[in-house]
Amino acid sequence: MGRKRVCVLLMLLAIVLTLGACGNSQEQAYKKAGKLLDDGKYAKAAEEFKALGSYEDASKMALYAQALDAAANGNYDAALKTFRSLDAFKDSPIQISYWQARQAEDAGDYETAVNLYDQIPLFLDSQARCDEIPLHVYDWIDSSFSGDEKVVLAEKNGKYGYIDTAGKLVIPCEWNNAGFFSEGLAPVKKGGEWGYINSVGKLVIPCEWDSVGGFNGGFARVEKDGKWGYIDIAGRLVISCEWDDAGYFYEGLACVKKEDKWGYIDTTGKLVIPCGLDYLDYLDYLDNGLVRAEKDGKYGYVNLTEKFVIPCEWDFAPSYFDESLVYVKKDGKYGYIDTVGKLVIPCEWDETWGFSEGLACVQKDGKWGYINSNGKLIVPCEWDSAGLFREGLTYVEKDEKYGYVNSTGKLVVSCELDMTFGFDNGFAYAKKDGKYGYVDTTGKFVIPCDYDRLIYTNSHFFALKNDYLTIFDSQGKRVF
Repeated sequence: MGRKRVCVLLMLLAIVLTLGACGNSQEQAYKKAGKLLDDGKYAKAAEEFKALGSYEDASKMALYAQALDAAANGNYDAALKTFRSLDAFKDSPIQISYWQARQAEDAGDYETAVNLYDQIPLFLDSQARCDEIPLHVYDWIDSSFSGDEKVVLAEKNGKYGYIDTAGKLVIPCEWNNAGFFSEGLAPVKKGGEWGYINSVGKLVIPCEWDSVGGFNGGFARVEKDGKWGYIDIAGRLVISCEWDDAGYFYEGLACVKKEDKWGYIDTTGKLVIPCGLDYLDYLDYLDNGLVRAEKDGKYGYVNLTEKFVIPCEWDFAPSYFDESLVYVKKDGKYGYIDTVGKLVIPCEWDETWGFSEGLACVQKDGKWGYINSNGKLIVPCEWDSAGLFREGLTYVEKDEKYGYVNSTGKLVVSCELDMTFGFDNGFAYAKKDGKYGYVDTTGKFVIPCDYDRLIYTNSHFFALKNDYLTIFDSQGKRVF
């Protein structure tokens, strides 16, 4: 009997020791999982907590870690759903407010984000993020048509400066007005007069001109007391202000106006072609060696010696040739001529646009279609309006809604947009329900139509919503 009692006691002792060892093991595992959580290794922490099963609050800790992992990876909806399922466990209510703020911030809804951060200023980086959001506030943004600039013009509180693609204000908003950079300088206005700054914002040409243009070929046109002249890159007045109007220099020549007639000067200011035409396009419109001219209400084209290659005999003609053809108007109808003035497509259309990618849009009886360079109708005239082909597609309008067709006339993006434009580097500007976004060539929104103003610079999208700026890369990922 005594021997049996001893055996039972030994067995009980073994069980107690085993349970104690097991408890110590679980406690160590719990602490290890907690350390992973503190180190931000949320996914691993969730696995460790889950393996502990019903030990203390391990099951809830596993969910808590899963929620943090989802939030850290931008899966806000999943994270918030899990935090809400935990009710008041740990700091779940505060986590909900914080990640709602982060979600709003990433979506560009900065007003909501600020309101949420203000409720939890001491939690994590809430105050720092709240303080940073005013840096997103701008009244207006713009970029030049080139789309290649490294900075974008921005307005804040009625003053102008420049921001880069990371959202950094590289040149403070301190100018009354400003223009785009060209040849390393940008025009700025202070106290009613214009000058130029360099790429770091230093005023290198004093503000002393009534109006100015950008630099081209080392010269910029400037106006003083109603007359125009030219300065060089150092700000020296190299051609006196004596012209009623003046264009940009191109290949050593610029068009100028005096007493309602136009001619050309060279870089010394010498009048090389007398002012004898009613109108000349600026030379940056030079195309196929020709510039549009007007005489006695008719249009034609001259070369740089002012020799009429195409006589002024058309009721209207645009500035540019497109694919060596240009549309012209005669007796209320439009056709096309080539670079020597030969009418190659008869004037039989009610309205036309230039050629692009081998096709030109034409109108007949109020509807638009497309012809090829031989004048053959390729896409029937069935659209309410139409644009130029870009990257194999063009926008068309039907019943006040816009979509895209390909070069065979097949509708590849349905007409459901309020407004849109041609494609550029795979993206097209679009408007829907009063807001702006960008679509790709499949019709998918790369940037949703959520913004009041939106521009693209060939590398980044700059979007304004309720005066808050958000910047996306070309994949639509938010970078600022």
